[in-house]
Amino acid sequence: MNLLDETIEELSANGKSLDDILWFGTNDFEIEGDIAKLFNIETSDEYDDFEIIFLLVVGDDFWLERVMDTSSNWSWWEYRHLIDKPKKKVKLKSVLYDRIKGDD
Repeated sequence: MNLLDETIEELSANGKSLDDILWFGTNDFEIEGDIAKLFNIETSDEYDDFEIIFLLVVGDDFWLERVMDTSSNWSWWEYRHLIDKPKKKVKLKSVLYDRIKGDD
């Protein structure tokens, strides 16, 4: 599969397009260049998925994160989006599950 096609497909499945991307890169740096040109590679034939660096594609309220199943060497995009802050607030004694009961 082609990384660019796969990226466009994942964006489209979530109501987004290449035009919605603000930047792309990794946790450590932004990549300068044309995403359409850099991502136009085959991900399963020409390249082992381990050769593709850990990538992020970031928009205003979402990001795509490249994840990999190390047992199969197969990777894919995971769509992530910002969630709304809950209106409800609770006070907890602990974040440990067995001690979650809050103060009354």
